[in-house]
Amino acid sequence: VPRTASYYSVDSTCELANYGLTIDSLTGDLKLAKGCKTVGCNRIHDAFSVSCEVTAHQTSTITSTAVLTVTGSFMSFGSP
Repeated sequence: VPRTASYYSVDSTCELANYGLTIDSLTGDLKLAKGCKTVGCNRIHDAFSVSCEVTAHQTSTITSTAVLTVTGSFMSFGSP
């Protein structure tokens, strides 16, 4: 995927980290937060929805912002 941004950021009210998620500042990819192996870091077991503004910074004056919404719910296959 071609990208022209130098870096990516989220708005100050973004709550992705509360659900074990983050935006990679170099690629803009949504990924698990450091130290988490699952969404919610095994602490969140309820459905959730979180929205954040993600800004791609190409230069100090050229940016583009979009809203990212992530919705998730707990799912388990149980033990045999």
